[in-house]
Amino acid sequence: QSKYKENSSPKCWRECGEWMANHSHIFWSCKAIKGSWENSIKEMLNIFGISLGKNPPVILLEKIPEEINKNYSHLFLIIRVAMIKQMMNSCLVLTRRVALSLNFPFVSRLNRCDTTC
Repeated sequence: QSKYKENSSPKCWRECGEWMANHSHIFWSCKAIKGSWENSIKEMLNIFGISLGKNPPVILLEKIPEEINKNYSHLFLIIRVAMIKQMMNSCLVLTRRVALSLNFPFVSRLNRCDTTC
């Protein structure tokens, strides 16, 4: 049972099958986005020449790795935000389906986001 809302399910809203999904699962370890994280980490290696590994504080919490030159730290943050935005946009179809099933008030806005989000 979710501690945030009564009558809500702790099941992952990305429909991966996880029944006890917490924030760590939703934003990092969910198998629905795991491949996206791995691809993003590979791209960061190509761009900056350093391996981020699977390091949630660096990617999720804006901790800039020490290996990145100060001159490139702002670029690192911009690319990181772009990665996360792309990953979340790739989940938009699933989010729309879940929102429709739950009758969320923003569903009409989601229907307009087919090509612009």
